[in-house]
Amino acid sequence: MIILMVLMMTVMFIVGALVVDVGLWLTERRGAQADADFVALSGAWELLDPSAGEAEVTVAVESALAANDEQLNASLIGVEVTLVGERCVSVDVRHDSKPLFVGIFGIGAPDIGAHATACAGAASAPGNLVPFQIDDNPGPCFDADEKPIFTSMCPIEMGAQGGNPRGMLDLQAPDDFCSFSPGDGDIEDLIINSAPGICLINDPAINDCDPSNNGPWYDCVAIQDGNPKKVIDGVAARVALDGGCDLDSNGWDDFDETVDLVFGSGVTGIYAPRDCDPSTPGTQASPRLVTLIVLEEPPPTNSGPTGYPIIAFAGFYIAGCASETAVVVDEDDLDRDCIPGSVLTGPPGKAVVWGRFVNIIVAGVLAV
Repeated sequence: MIILMVLMMTVMFIVGALVVDVGLWLTERRGAQADADFVALSGAWELLDPSAGEAEVTVAVESALAANDEQLNASLIGVEVTLVGERCVSVDVRHDSKPLFVGIFGIGAPDIGAHATACAGAASAPGNLVPFQIDDNPGPCFDADEKPIFTSMCPIEMGAQGGNPRGMLDLQAPDDFCSFSPGDGDIEDLIINSAPGICLINDPAINDCDPSNNGPWYDCVAIQDGNPKKVIDGVAARVALDGGCDLDSNGWDDFDETVDLVFGSGVTGIYAPRDCDPSTPGTQASPRLVTLIVLEEPPPTNSGPTGYPIIAFAGFYIAGCASETAVVVDEDDLDRDCIPGSVLTGPPGKAVVWGRFVNIIVAGVLAV
């Protein structure tokens, strides 16, 4: 009986030792993953600066790990920086560990590490999404490399005005989907209050919409016939809500009043939205700051219930409106309130919304 009790106590001791040590290793594994996530995000933050390269990212990652290594047992095993296409940083972090009890039985500690990847960019729409359709073909809004032109005014044409075959995006869908073709969305309401669904960038390796018709989709959008008058009515109602960031009291939120510079300088810099109402929880951005969905090609006329892949999101500052035939160089050529008058001549259905692209960080992501 005594021998049996000794054996049982020995087994219980071994099991208990294993449980304690395995628990410690699992805790260490969670710590390694937290470190990997943190330093990857630190590297991705550097990539928000267009001038940053691998050297700046590596320094940021190493500094972040050193500052976060409270137990002095973390080491950086590898850093991989991607600068072509997506701007991402991948890291591998190792945590040294020791056996507490199982070392008595000749059992060593396992290798404990974690991997994390973070990218500078928006995989999902960062908020304030409006149903303006725009494609990245070269023109007044995109250059020959299909990159946004931050230094010039960009027109957002609606419906069939000026021979433009494009309509508006249908951004009302059941549940939390982004788009659903059979139900036309309320254009005016979508502009004033922004789209309610979750919109995601389509996987470029797939670049299709399943189902191809009707939807609903998260990463694809349908086109609906745009009513230009409703567009202008919606824009006018939306920008009428500004003023919270109107520091110079000129009647509207100017671009430099709506954002705070994070990196760079001028209109090509990286910005964060300014909080126009600090007394309200969260960042209350100016209604002139919106997000646009970017498509690869302009959908053809009468495209029907087809879904088109979302390739990017673009931060956009609504500067104002002008008549369809107006020559627009800067904000002085616009009706800032989008109300027919001395600048915005002609019927509302013949008006064009103008604005500027802006690299804007919202809730930890970047719309470009």
